[in-house]
Amino acid sequence: MIKQHSQREMVLGRLYIIRNQNGALINCTSAESVVDTKRIAAIFRSLNVKRVIARHLVEESIHLRPLQSAANICAHMKLNLELVNVSHEIPSNDIEDLLVVWNRDEVNELISRFGILGQCAWPIDNYSGCVIIDASGWRFDARFLDDRSHSGCCVVS
Repeated sequence: MIKQHSQREMVLGRLYIIRNQNGALINCTSAESVVDTKRIAAIFRSLNVKRVIARHLVEESIHLRPLQSAANICAHMKLNLELVNVSHEIPSNDIEDLLVVWNRDEVNELISRFGILGQCAWPIDNYSGCVIIDASGWRFDARFLDDRSHSGCCVVS
């Protein structure tokens, strides 16, 4: 299911936001998730993503999986991982097709960073979803990473 929300003018490309991949009982991605990052990287390569951004580890948080997930995706895409300290360091205009790997609990902060209203209720057990931000606003596709054909991934019908 894809939900579309308020409009905002964006220059160039799309911004894709995914959460960290599934973890083991400890604060690390699971072995299955590490293997799956090759498939995830192929999806974003097919969408012409040229940059990947994640958040530095901060003292207040020991949540390592977004950084691990982003680094593994970058390795398969042969891209450098760009790290930021806070969401306002992510470019909010003149973006190219960009992937941000972030904590699910903070995705609404990212959406508001782009001047867009609305709240994304990202289910706690959903590791396949993606928020897409472009000239038409934002939408959440709960099965984005499960979809095998992304030719029309971001078209709302």
